[in-house]
Amino acid sequence: MILVIFNPRTVRKAYKRKALETHPDRLGPSASKSQRENAQTHFQKIREAFVVLSDANKRRAYDASLATQTGSESKPFHKPDCKASDEQLSKMRDRTEWAQQQRKRDEERINAMREKDKQAKDEENRKAREAKMTQEFVQDLFAVNPEWDERRKRVSQQTAQREKVKSRQWSLPT
Repeated sequence: MILVIFNPRTVRKAYKRKALETHPDRLGPSASKSQRENAQTHFQKIREAFVVLSDANKRRAYDASLATQTGSESKPFHKPDCKASDEQLSKMRDRTEWAQQQRKRDEERINAMREKDKQAKDEENRKAREAKMTQEFVQDLFAVNPEWDERRKRVSQQTAQREKVKSRQWSLPT
């Protein structure tokens, strides 16, 4: 019988150790056919035990069937299981609480990131609206005062000519 406190990793380690000890290939070439068959049968039983013990549902079913065979359904098999069961329940509660706290922290972090993204998009939209309103305002001013538009164009041309002259000065050999 295996204690309840053994976790799947411990069961897997024990299986690997036992499988290495009892594998039929370890007998060597001089082993008789009956020895090989016995070793194969023993190894197969170990494999079946591992399959049952590594799956929690199969393990519970096995424990229940063993309890009905011994007639002790209501009693635990031995006292250490009760303590281990209480310890396991305590660990399960702690792990569940930790998982809930972790999930809550993750949700808060995700919500904070979503809020930050929303604020960035809102700011981007606000800037785009302001730029559009400014452009419309300038267009309206130019429509009301056409001489402002002419003056702006003239200043742009003069600035372009100055830049052109400066670029020529730099490109002339000395």
